[in-house]
Amino acid sequence: RFHWIRKAYEYVDGLGTPEPLFLNEKDIVPLEMPGTNGAWATTRFVDPSDVRHDMHVNIVTFEPGGVIPFAETHVMEHGLYVLQGKAVYRLNQDWVEVEAGDF
Repeated sequence: RFHWIRKAYEYVDGLGTPEPLFLNEKDIVPLEMPGTNGAWATTRFVDPSDVRHDMHVNIVTFEPGGVIPFAETHVMEHGLYVLQGKAVYRLNQDWVEVEAGDF
């Protein structure tokens, strides 16, 4: 499977331009998120401390019954593309049912 995400880079004065990334999720160890007993893990393709990137792409994995135990917020752009399964996602103040293929 291949996902190509194209977005015009938004420069910020005083920050260098990051190198392009060409990565495979199989080469990245998912990070188990704290307080979830392994039910939620995140595969991060960009170091979150590297603010030269104007967006991030992550693969978030949930085991059945897994939840994010807090209201999720980001400083970077944020989107959701469901690769497989079904879930209920909190978008602002609404709970939205999502399933494979939803964006």
